[in-house]
Amino acid sequence: MDKINKDWEKFLSSKKLKDNLISISLFLTAFEMFKERVSELPELFFTNGFNEKGEFIIDKRYRNDVLSKNKSKIYASLLWLKELSAIEQADINDFDEIRQHRNELAHKPFAFITDSDKNIDLDKFGCLINLLCKIEKWWFVNFEYPLSVDDYGDHPIDFDEVMTPSQWQLKLLLDIALGNEPEENFYLDSIVNRNI
Repeated sequence: MDKINKDWEKFLSSKKLKDNLISISLFLTAFEMFKERVSELPELFFTNGFNEKGEFIIDKRYRNDVLSKNKSKIYASLLWLKELSAIEQADINDFDEIRQHRNELAHKPFAFITDSDKNIDLDKFGCLINLLCKIEKWWFVNFEYPLSVDDYGDHPIDFDEVMTPSQWQLKLLLDIALGNEPEENFYLDSIVNRNI
């Protein structure tokens, strides 16, 4: 089959088109979740309470200790995490490749729907999720758990088994979007039936 026929088949196949649209959407959503969550962690670290609107009051050291590291808030946050040994330079390099792929998906989505030679890099998607989980688990082990250790009682915690907020959200997102729920509307029905 020549390239033109492969391109038309990719575009006109309803299953392939739906799968590609869903995959692009999931990648972009996960990327934005990553940026929001990772940028939020240093702000939480430097929070000194709340103002009258309920917004964080962020200590002035945040600007010097985090934002001064890079013009980009996400890269500044990643560099701050690297400084604390939460991640390594290789993780930042991986994120840079993920960001480049995300930009291509966001700015040229039609190419990934119609060009048989252009495919969504699912390895980069997996790497993005793994990096987010690594950062959130590090945060939990080093900040959240020590501040609330009494809330966990005498039960030992296996930190490898901890499910982070983003893992939970992404699992729901992927299960529902990809049709991997145990049964259709499983999560929705669980919430609706619980509130009755």
